[in-house]
Amino acid sequence: MGNAPCISQQLKDVPFQRMNIGTGNSAIYNTVAKMSQIVSESSKNPYIRKWAEHIVRSVIPGNKLHEANAIYLFVRDKTRYLNDPDGMEYLQTPLYVLQQLEKSIMPSLDCDDSTMLSLSLLKSIGFPVAIRIISTNASNAYSHVYGLFSVNNVWYPIDCIKRDKSFLWQASSVTRKETFKVN
Repeated sequence: MGNAPCISQQLKDVPFQRMNIGTGNSAIYNTVAKMSQIVSESSKNPYIRKWAEHIVRSVIPGNKLHEANAIYLFVRDKTRYLNDPDGMEYLQTPLYVLQQLEKSIMPSLDCDDSTMLSLSLLKSIGFPVAIRIISTNASNAYSHVYGLFSVNNVWYPIDCIKRDKSFLWQASSVTRKETFKVN
C-alpha cells in the first residue's frame, strides 16, 4: 500500500461507545445534551486548557474577541469537514481530536464535533458558551449545530465548518432555532 497509514494502528486506542439516541427531535435533543456534557467535562481537562493557552498565546491578553478568533481559525484550519455516515451519529471528543492533531493527523469533523471542540477550548479559558441548533429549510427540521460564546454579555456565533465564511458568520435564512447554555 505504499505510504498509506496503518489505520488499525491509529484507531487501536480510540474509545468507542455505542448509544441509542432515539429518532426525530428526541435524537436531536439527546445529542445536544451529550454534546453539552462533553463540552462541560472537556473544558475542565488540563490538556484542553493547555491547547487553548497555546492557541491564544500571540493574542494581546484580555482581547476576548481576538482570543475567540484565534480558536475559530485553529479549528477551521486544522480540521476537515466530513459528514457522519448516513443514519449514524458519531461524537468525537475534543480530547480525542486534539490527540490526533498532536500526532499530525488531520481530524475529519462534522458540525457537532467542530462545535464541541471550539466550545471546549473557549470554555477552558473562561468564556461562557452555548450550543445552537437551527433549521434552514421549509420543514423546520433541525439541520445544523454551531456554538455561541459570550463577551461582556453579548453572544457571538462560532461556526468553524464554513471555510468560505468569516469569523462570527451565521446563517441568515433560519426558520427555527434553539439555544442551550453549557454549564
